[in-house]
Amino acid sequence: MPVAPFWLSMDEREKDQKKIRANWEAIWAVRNAVRIPILANGNTRHLDDVQSCLEATGADSILSAGSLHENPALFAGFRTAEWAVAGEEGSEDGKFDQAELLAEYLKLCEQYPLSWRMIRAHEHTMLGEWFRIQLQLNLKR
Repeated sequence: MPVAPFWLSMDEREKDQKKIRANWEAIWAVRNAVRIPILANGNTRHLDDVQSCLEATGADSILSAGSLHENPALFAGFRTAEWAVAGEEGSEDGKFDQAELLAEYLKLCEQYPLSWRMIRAHEHTMLGEWFRIQLQLNLKR
């Protein structure tokens, strides 16, 4: 019996292009050429990007990796320190604390063990932008 794919994950960028937005038109073209669910990926930095990507691509769902490491609360509508400092409308900046999220993450790591190498990489990603902003604020004083 032939086996057909159940769904297709799309991120048409190369490994060295992860910081640029994916070509959503390419994902849209594939979406219109196949009859299986499409999962789009492409540097979704906040919840507005998720909605924009779904509308532009016609994808059935979104995948995210790096942005979720930086902001585990992305799908709850919270923005990273980078966005909160910019004072963008709709930011939940008063409620987003990457340090608290890191503490919660480390508790989960105790419950569901990971390698220290992976934990260190995740914590660096989660706090990297926060550290950069704190350094800038301290230099201004």
